[in-house]
Amino acid sequence: MAVISITTSQNIELEYDLASLGERIVATIIDLVILVGYVIIIGMFTNLSNGLDYKYGWVYLFLFLPVTFYSLLCETFLNGQSVGKKVMGVKVVS
Repeated sequence: MAVISITTSQNIELEYDLASLGERIVATIIDLVILVGYVIIIGMFTNLSNGLDYKYGWVYLFLFLPVTFYSLLCETFLNGQSVGKKVMGVKVVS
């Protein structure tokens, strides 16, 4: 497994294992399954309520905000990991 070495400002060398391409792909697939599941649930909700009228377009916008900001929110609040990355043990390191 490939390893990356980072030297800190205190001259301490840290080594991290690099995630493989397969781990990254599986993490992305997990994230996509979560997003598609959310969209399906929202779609079922709007269909069960006989659809939302077009004059309530802001409701659609509000319902799909989590999909739009999924990556940003996950990586902000989960310390550089989305749910898929957390499951696969992958973390973004700067």
